[in-house]
Amino acid sequence: MTLICPDYDDVYFSKESGFDETQHVFIRGNKLPESWADRPHTTIAEAGFGTGLNAYVTATLFEETRAPHQTLDFISFEKKLLSPENIKQALEPWEPRIGLMMHKFIAQAPLDIPGFQVINLTPHIRIILVLGDINDTIQHVSADVNFWYLDGFTPAKNPEMWSDTVFENIARLSHPGTSFATFTAAGFVKRGLETVGFNVQKDKGFGHKRDMMTGVYGPPSETRHEDTPPTARKAAIIGAGLAGATLYNRLHEHIPNLTVYEAGTTPASGASGNLLGMINPRLSAKPSPESTFYAQAYAQATQSLNMYQNTQGDIGYAQCGSLILQTDPDKKRRFSGYISELGWNKDHIHMTSAADASALAGITIEQECLYYPQGAVVSPRKVCTSYLDSAQVQFNTSIHAIQKHNGKWQLLSEAEDIIDEVDILVLANGLGCLPYAATEHLPLYPVRGQTSFAEPSEKSRTLKTNLCYSGTCTPPLAEGKHVLGASFIRYDDDTDLRDADHAGNMDMLSENFPAIGDIKTHENNGWAGIRTCSRDHAPVIGKIDDGLYISAAHGSHGIISSHLAADIISSEILGRACPCPPDVMQRISPARFKPKS
Repeated sequence: MTLICPDYDDVYFSKESGFDETQHVFIRGNKLPESWADRPHTTIAEAGFGTGLNAYVTATLFEETRAPHQTLDFISFEKKLLSPENIKQALEPWEPRIGLMMHKFIAQAPLDIPGFQVINLTPHIRIILVLGDINDTIQHVSADVNFWYLDGFTPAKNPEMWSDTVFENIARLSHPGTSFATFTAAGFVKRGLETVGFNVQKDKGFGHKRDMMTGVYGPPSETRHEDTPPTARKAAIIGAGLAGATLYNRLHEHIPNLTVYEAGTTPASGASGNLLGMINPRLSAKPSPESTFYAQAYAQATQSLNMYQNTQGDIGYAQCGSLILQTDPDKKRRFSGYISELGWNKDHIHMTSAADASALAGITIEQECLYYPQGAVVSPRKVCTSYLDSAQVQFNTSIHAIQKHNGKWQLLSEAEDIIDEVDILVLANGLGCLPYAATEHLPLYPVRGQTSFAEPSEKSRTLKTNLCYSGTCTPPLAEGKHVLGASFIRYDDDTDLRDADHAGNMDMLSENFPAIGDIKTHENNGWAGIRTCSRDHAPVIGKIDDGLYISAAHGSHGIISSHLAADIISSEILGRACPCPPDVMQRISPARFKPKS
């Protein structure tokens, strides 16, 4: 099948053979795989993702040739995302060669929303897909690129992509010795690359094309290596809830000597212990770094959890969609802003009439709703248990203090005995980090949340979607029960179940959805946990000191934010490309809170 983009009246790859073109232009043109053979980490950046053919060919080759410790980040810019169906049809002739990586990508199909999305093909290979106009998005990428694939549509039909802005940022992301290859030999492309510092030469083109171009940025330099490969380091994570478990899931294949310390007796014994939780984004009516973070986190969580459920084991994940009741003028304003200002495809967010909402939900709904088709539920308890290797978790172990000694971090008991000494330490224990000297300045506080487990009524048995209003109600998917909630009481750290909180959860549901019928709960049929929040309501994620990191203050959205946090922290630890724009990194950084002098 020849796939043509109607916007540019151009093909996505060679009519003769797209696979062979990728091999000739980009693999051979960048002297791969020999050029990545001695690199602990390789970053490739591509202008024009298209069907993903270049990415799948490269990922397949990397998996076949890499050493055990090597990693690959494939950053690709794309303005218009193709559907999984179009990708599969277009690449069907080469499925025997690239099918494994293509299907891993499709299993985590990115959402059609602007910005960054991370697709982990394997623990060692990931695609960072950057959606939007490359002239804008490339300015928000932070990476040290080793090889460039300058693809996209022919310059004559798509001159906007081959702009001075793009060339300048290609140079910004390169270092001496960074190479590029491109199918085109257009004169203005050659001049643009030479102007920003590339040494350009013509090469034999593929198929009917006489010429292509390759080149190197500045004078060649020796390959740079890390002083200490990640596999030789010793690391620890404090906390076995969502923040700690997702990070362990990202790191354990790269750092075998990795231990999780947990004060409780089981995974998710604290704030992550709810029976069932919702997966919804947290957006704002205007674009902002915080809204961008949560949009990316939502995409990341839905992709990762869906694939895990389908390939690894039951974590209680179900994509049931979420309906958000439009209860007042402020919500109407905000919902309108989500749709008009954030640039999401309508397949991922749209307004529904009361009648359509009723059909989606399976119960009568009397108001217009905002609808997230990819909204879902998952069991935080099962996620934590599944992500963690129990052999690497030290339960019933409280870390009372941490201290830096000779470049390593020591974990101390209440008696000030040294429990462990590590090169890398991640604090993922919520409020438990506040007694530590390195984090005592962080403005974190507890928020009590209680959910209620309710037996379905005759009317509510047919509920098919999540309902969100002043509270929330899941379909009866948690052992045949609805999960209602959750109370939100600041500066309250009591986890005893309360009749008043159960009554409040029930009252909010019946007030907003009287058609759901008479469902019942009681005092011992629920769960209460203490979430951690920050003063400015954003999570606290990133580096505190050399070798010390934190993933905390995830509040009521920890199911989604913990997954992106794990990618952010593991990227920094492993020296991989940053998976978020700089303004997002600044918004969530612990450095935004200065220690008291």
